[in-house]
Amino acid sequence: MVAACCVTGGFVQSDAETSCTNWLLKGGVSADASLRAACLAEMQSLAGSPTCVPDRIDLSDPCYQAKFITSGSHQPGESCTVDSDCAGAPGTISRCGGDPDVTKVGHAVCIRMKPGKAGDHTCLGNASAGIVTYFAFYDYVNDQAVSTGYYCNNDDGLFCNPSSDATARACTAYLPDGSGCNSSQWCASGICQTAAQVDAGGNAGTCAVRSTIGGTCNLGAICDSISVCDESVAGNYVCVARSPAQATCGNNDDCMSGNCDPTGHCSVQTHAEAVTLSLLCAGAL
Repeated sequence: MVAACCVTGGFVQSDAETSCTNWLLKGGVSADASLRAACLAEMQSLAGSPTCVPDRIDLSDPCYQAKFITSGSHQPGESCTVDSDCAGAPGTISRCGGDPDVTKVGHAVCIRMKPGKAGDHTCLGNASAGIVTYFAFYDYVNDQAVSTGYYCNNDDGLFCNPSSDATARACTAYLPDGSGCNSSQWCASGICQTAAQVDAGGNAGTCAVRSTIGGTCNLGAICDSISVCDESVAGNYVCVARSPAQATCGNNDDCMSGNCDPTGHCSVQTHAEAVTLSLLCAGAL
């Protein structure tokens, strides 16, 4: 179903039958016949669209559910080899991931996560632009592995606080622009500036301030998500609007979609959609 999109997207499709079979066997697609049928119907409806990919972060999406509500028998914390070993549950993501117990090198356990809100703990992963990263966690305070918890959606302004304490390892709101910081991962703007200047309070710097279209983008300021820094405007650094689809571009930041295609034009696909499509075409998603 995605073959045409693979071609127009500039990707080479692998052996579809072999790659899909391997993906289905290892990926743990749900055994729920109605859910699988709904996913196939969704893929058929998307086949003629510019993106050809389902929403990878919408838990109500039938393909997302078919992928992450696995039909294995192993419960969270139990050993596994592939995702399909793990038992899924509605409204959650189930995966086979590394065991946090350092004495079990190469061992993997089933992990189950659900979307978290600010303060929810223990968080086991992050979601950003449709891609979820996950990891089991070892609570050294209580000497136990944590394999059920939450993932934090970066696009909703939350991130998983990388604390070694199970309670403090919670979905946390990003620091606003101009706040003191010691790591870029804490900042809503994504940049903690002057990181080498540690002050008496322990802050390494300041979360970069984001400017809107027409604002400056130097001296501690960066452009917001709908603009890009242009260094050619009257010799100044000024935020200008990102370009629409089909416009010429030099890099991803030039485009509204965040995706400058290999031909040097802004794609109708977002960067996340392009990554998803490339994985689909390679049979690796």
